[in-house]
Amino acid sequence: MKTNKVMAVAGILAYLTMLWLQQNGKYLSLPVPKALYWMNNTAHGFNSIRSLALFYPIPFFLFINHLFLGERPYTIIRRRSRMTLYRAVVLRILAASVLFSICHLSVNVGWSYVFLDGQALNESRFLSIALANMVGLVCYFFWVGLLYRLVHDLSHSVGAAMLFTAFLLGAVYFVGKLYLSPETLWQPLNDMVLFQFLIERKWTGIDVLLTYVRQLSLGLGFCFMGSVVLLRKDFTS
Repeated sequence: MKTNKVMAVAGILAYLTMLWLQQNGKYLSLPVPKALYWMNNTAHGFNSIRSLALFYPIPFFLFINHLFLGERPYTIIRRRSRMTLYRAVVLRILAASVLFSICHLSVNVGWSYVFLDGQALNESRFLSIALANMVGLVCYFFWVGLLYRLVHDLSHSVGAAMLFTAFLLGAVYFVGKLYLSPETLWQPLNDMVLFQFLIERKWTGIDVLLTYVRQLSLGLGFCFMGSVVLLRKDFTS
């Protein structure tokens, strides 16, 4: 069990490192302020909406599955009630969200300090912005994980849940990119601009807190829907 968890973390760190180097290698020769902007902007950086919608969901779902094996009959019987089981599921998804976000933070911060000037990074408030962004990522991956779990309980299929949830996030991304502006209609991915807007000093602490509240509200909504579905789930199918 511990080996599975270590392998899952190592796999995510390797994947994120590969993605970081592939996306950011061409910006490393720029002055630090410009490099930080292009490496973390909302369009195509390591913290971009595109990455959050297209590149991270499937690895995150695999991460959840490798960290926590699916329910077995004997584990379900041990629980006093289905609500007790669902609370355990929610806590596991939250734990996976925190761990995945810490891996993301570690890769971004670690390689940035390797390739860029540390003093310039400190002067740009890079570390504090990265930490604030990590909290936003926890909130984001929490509701994404709960949505994945909801689809899993409805479909009784891990593969179908992964593909459908990833497709849904991709569809939200492309519809928002092609047809909607943030001023027209809010959608969940609009909030994932935290890193860039803090670098540009467009956002204050209130904007950051509102982002956390909106993302956590989505998590609470999917948590409620998931509990209703689990109460009716047939574990024998």
